[in-house]
Amino acid sequence: AFSSDSDPKIMDFIRENFKPKILFDDIRQRNNRALQKGMDLYLAGFPCQPFSIAGHQKGFDDERGKIVNFVLRHIQQNMPKMFILENVKGFTTLNRGQYVQQTVQFLKQIKGNDSQPAYWVSHRVLNTADHGIPHRRLRWYCVGILKSAYPNCTAFQFPEPVSCPWMDTFLQEVETSTLPPKMV
Repeated sequence: AFSSDSDPKIMDFIRENFKPKILFDDIRQRNNRALQKGMDLYLAGFPCQPFSIAGHQKGFDDERGKIVNFVLRHIQQNMPKMFILENVKGFTTLNRGQYVQQTVQFLKQIKGNDSQPAYWVSHRVLNTADHGIPHRRLRWYCVGILKSAYPNCTAFQFPEPVSCPWMDTFLQEVETSTLPPKMV
């Protein structure tokens, strides 16, 4: 339905591949109140440079680090049925976990119509290599499920690791006699 990104090349990619109804070029200027309430799923990855070991690790002292607040406000104002947030592992470890603790605490304090916590919130660092992808990338994932939308649910279970298949699984043997001379 909508997307946000400030990089013109990424915006072109989003337009070409996903065709959102609305494409915001600055999440900080996005009017959350004008967006659909109660959407099924909200996915958000916010800038990782302020939290990454490859960056300057300034956290919320870096303006990009504060963008997570715009993501959180959207969840609070629009109450999606589910959300998934993603960032680098450093988001969970920088300043002794301060950033992840504040974020999860905020999400758990969002109230529903009954003045009770609105979401079941689960978060974990996963390594993509443990889930069938041949690349080691440690990422923090946070999943929230709106209790009123899924009253029979009690929590989210992260997937168990799956092995990555060997490359030979995807390759076919080729008779060298059928290859052109330059390839033999």
